[in-house]
Amino acid sequence: MTGDEHAWFVDPKVKAATYMNSDSMVCVGRPEVVVRHDVLDCYSVSHHHEGNGVIQRNKAIFGWGDLRKELDDTLEYIRETSTEDFTNLIVSSNHNDHLTQWLARGERGVTPENALLYHELMVKVLRSAERHETGVSTINPFEAYAEEYFGPEEVSIEFLSPRKGYMIHDIDVSQHGHNGPNGVRGSLTNLSKIGIKTVIGHSHSPGIMGGCWQVGTSSRYDLEYLKGPSSWLQAHCVIHANGKRQMLPIIDGKWRR
Repeated sequence: MTGDEHAWFVDPKVKAATYMNSDSMVCVGRPEVVVRHDVLDCYSVSHHHEGNGVIQRNKAIFGWGDLRKELDDTLEYIRETSTEDFTNLIVSSNHNDHLTQWLARGERGVTPENALLYHELMVKVLRSAERHETGVSTINPFEAYAEEYFGPEEVSIEFLSPRKGYMIHDIDVSQHGHNGPNGVRGSLTNLSKIGIKTVIGHSHSPGIMGGCWQVGTSSRYDLEYLKGPSSWLQAHCVIHANGKRQMLPIIDGKWRR
């Protein structure tokens, strides 16, 4: 399980230590699956920037406001860091889900550079709607975009549903950590009490409480929204073949000495 990746803002040293070097975790450990948290940042359409004319203008001028480019760059990052030996498991994460929220807010927050893509994705979502006994479901627009981007069997990728769970041994790896039990905000504390072992992300700060383990981040430490003291740490979690977990911090681009 990777610390939250945020492809546009991933730390190159973490990327190398995890995937790219001959001594990387992937090359040494040869995993069957890689569980990715917050791989899509959605900075280009962040709801935090709505109504802020200065940031919106600067994003447009400097190329940070183009959603199609962010989606393409993110999926290219997944392609670059994948091998045929493992399957990518994409956890339903709050930053990934910002894409769905952006569509749901309607056209009021859509900038001209994203207008065409907004309507392309909205058509896919609306056409996918299905009625069920308990309501209506639609596709995940990030998943739909990825299916068109990658050719058949080009990259092994699966999008996880937090409602179904995904077990590795007796550990559920489908929870990101932003949603807690019974509709409350998620945390290491409340997700440690749900009765099963989990590995989560979200806070960018690694931690262990009971059966819940929380990874850190894969991003740079100087992100725009980080202010004040921080407990962030670049750290992944590995589940070994015997079902035991191990937290692996990355310090100065190295995960082992």
